[in-house]
Order: sequence, then structure tokens, then C-alpha cells
Amino acid sequence: MFKRVVPLFLIVLISGCYHAQISTGAPPSPQVIDQPWAHSFIGGLVPPNPIDASTQCANGVSRVETRLSFLNLVANAVTFSIYSPMHLTVVCAAGQEQALWTPALEAEDEPKLGPRLDRAPTSPRVF
Repeated sequence: MFKRVVPLFLIVLISGCYHAQISTGAPPSPQVIDQPWAHSFIGGLVPPNPIDASTQCANGVSRVETRLSFLNLVANAVTFSIYSPMHLTVVCAAGQEQALWTPALEAEDEPKLGPRLDRAPTSPRVF
């Protein structure tokens, strides 16, 4: 039995922690919503309650991260994935006064493309 438990323990030990990150491309602000024990059940089949970021993030969301910390994995293993908590982090987006970026050009402000000057114009081909 010892020969079976040690390899399984080593696989779990070196497997790392699950981590997913979703980025909207908006610049981040220092405001963070952190929930280290979001309660999920049956291996994530029953998801945790949603986080209402609209009340705390006035300018929207910059990044959402889900991860399983070591203690989340321990709780998951002890309960045989019946209780499977996860660590959720929401990073709010910075407002335009906080961000050091320029807004994208509007569709009517885009430069118009002229003729290419690196090659001579060709006559249409007739087949």
C-alpha cells in the first residue's frame, strides 16, 4: 500500500494549482474584490454565487481570476469533490482620469487609405 500512496501523493504535490485569468483589456485600478473561499459544489458543477462588481467597480472590470489555492485543493480532496471551493479575484478597471492611455479612434476618425506608392498601378487583367 505504501508504494501506491507515495506516487499518488507526489503527483498531487507537484501538480500545481488551477488558475484561469480573463482580461478585458481595460487598464487596472488598485480596487480589488477578493473572495478566497467561493463556495462551489460537486467539482464546480454547482458554481459559486456571482459577485456583483457593478456596485464596487464604477468603471467596469479589468480582470477576473479564478484559482484553486493549496487549501482549496485540500478541502476538495478531503470531501471527494463534493465541496470544491475556489479563490476568486476581480480587479476593477481604472477611469480615464486614472489611466495613462489614449482612447481608441472613432470609426469616422480613422485615417483613409490612399493608393499604394510602392508599386506602379497595373491595368486590369482580362482572361
